[in-house]
Amino acid sequence: MNDIIKKLGLENATAEEKQKVLTQLTESLLKRLMARIYQHLTDEQKGELERLVAAGDEKRLNDFLLLHIPNLDQVREEELNNLVA
Repeated sequence: MNDIIKKLGLENATAEEKQKVLTQLTESLLKRLMARIYQHLTDEQKGELERLVAAGDEKRLNDFLLLHIPNLDQVREEELNNLVA
């Protein structure tokens, strides 16, 4: 987290400002990740993903993503780097 704050030049920002930026960054990252993930899923898998997200079952959601997107960590890292670059 501190690396991201440094990359964004927020070292001297207030805690409130940092939180606001990090919240916006997280929301953007999730949208970008979902868009990339959807490219690799069938319609049936997309439906299952939507059900898991709606249910809020993080373990099952993570298991599903790792099963269908084996390079998920790489995708996550790429999208994060694109946002803070």
